[in-house]
Amino acid sequence: MDADRVFPAAPAPQCLPGYQRDSTQSAAEILSAARRDRPQDSVRHGALLLPEAVFSIASLSFEGDLPASLFHLGLIVDDIADWKAKSQVVAVFHTNAGHVTLHDAAYNADRGITTGNPYKGLVANLIKRGVKVELCGATAKVHNYGNVDLLPDIKINTDAMARTIQLVQEGFVKISES
Repeated sequence: MDADRVFPAAPAPQCLPGYQRDSTQSAAEILSAARRDRPQDSVRHGALLLPEAVFSIASLSFEGDLPASLFHLGLIVDDIADWKAKSQVVAVFHTNAGHVTLHDAAYNADRGITTGNPYKGLVANLIKRGVKVELCGATAKVHNYGNVDLLPDIKINTDAMARTIQLVQEGFVKISES
């Protein structure tokens, strides 16, 4: 079980050695009536409601060849689907990760290459699965990116910090990725 007792525990064989988790509790038990005093913990009409999450992605770290932030976004979207939960996930790319949102021609021009955006399929899949992807307006301005340069269904916000603050004030949990 995680530190905030929000996500269910993995079966013991999937846990790291020396890291004990209570694998007997289901998500419904974790989010029981006794725990509903926290706004992000609730079960309504039999459907699990998870806290909304905003991923703030300033740069790319890799797990092998895969950007960790895109991998983690995929994990949380998988969990939401597996648990038949309701949640909203927003990914805000900014600073040194803004290029992830570009279509092939814009990516090539920005990065000085000819192979296209290697992340476009991963981003498109996340969008298809319900993740809202945004590009920081300040990052777009500094790099001269416009709406015409972006992959489909990506929006440019005012700036990453203002958008993240707005979402946190609306109850989203901030997850910082770099």
